[in-house]
Amino acid sequence: ERRGGLNRPHDKRGAVLVSAISGPSTTRGGPAGNWLGFGVLYIGLAAVALIHLRGDASAGRLNVLFLFFTVWASDIGAYAAGRLLGGPKLAPSVSPNKTWSGAAGGLLAAAAAGAAAAYVMAAAGTPAPTGRVLLVAGGIGVLAQAGDFFESWIKRRFDVKDSSSLIPGHGGLLDRLDGVLAAAPAAAVLGVLLG
Repeated sequence: ERRGGLNRPHDKRGAVLVSAISGPSTTRGGPAGNWLGFGVLYIGLAAVALIHLRGDASAGRLNVLFLFFTVWASDIGAYAAGRLLGGPKLAPSVSPNKTWSGAAGGLLAAAAAGAAAAYVMAAAGTPAPTGRVLLVAGGIGVLAQAGDFFESWIKRRFDVKDSSSLIPGHGGLLDRLDGVLAAAPAAAVLGVLLG
């Protein structure tokens, strides 16, 4: 089908942004302009949270590294456990390849990243309560997986495979950052509450 100059199947990815800017959506739901506004808020909130986390003079770099390493550990652990163990699907209508074993593997990997961070911090002379670090890492792992599901749900809603073509073969840029986008605001709030 040729519509608006898009005649190749992979060009549909770019159509999401164009349709969001140009007017009402023909997909399930209301106007795509609402989605564009939400997207600006969602991404903007995560960006402000990352700036806030980095802004601490003494622990800013460690805050951001902790967040990224925990999210990456969750993603890798979920992928590895899901591929190795398989099992029942977590939410096949949203993301057909994700399994309960993958979710558990992601949570365990995030906690392991937290334990490693606590060990490194203690070795560097800035000990942190291990239990609290594990809880924070586990929470970040859960939020990272929720962000991954949310990104998958948005792509299904707009009937696209990739969120962009900036990183070919990886689902788009937002697929690489979906866990960070969801976890960063919560990490910033925790940073304020826990110090």
